[in-house]
Amino acid sequence: MRITLCFSALAALLLGGCATPPAAAPAPPVPLRLEAADAGAFRALDPASAAAIRCPATEAHVRADGRLELLANLENATDKPAAVQVQAVFASEDGSGAAGSAWQPVTLAPHATETLRFDAPDAQGRLWTVRARLAP
Repeated sequence: MRITLCFSALAALLLGGCATPPAAAPAPPVPLRLEAADAGAFRALDPASAAAIRCPATEAHVRADGRLELLANLENATDKPAAVQVQAVFASEDGSGAAGSAWQPVTLAPHATETLRFDAPDAQGRLWTVRARLAP
């Protein structure tokens, strides 16, 4: 009886210690829609990033291959470093065919500004918006 109890307690300790903590949930997907009101704009995707990050200036021009190149100045508005993910979404002039760039991880020092470069995936991308969210 005593041996069975000891084995049961030992098994519970061993198996209980093997559990791994649950993985952090990935950031929820953000739908790719480019409405006319969003074209040429900066959108913070959550309240925390809206308070921490600004995009005071953007510049867009057409490259030699016909694709749009977008330069966006991202500014940290806080006294702490800000780790964010930034994406540009491009669409044709009628708003169709929205395609997003890969999310770029950026860490901004307090009150720092960094210029990010994005290229439209094809020559039809003429409308754009820059989106940012805090890094998970």
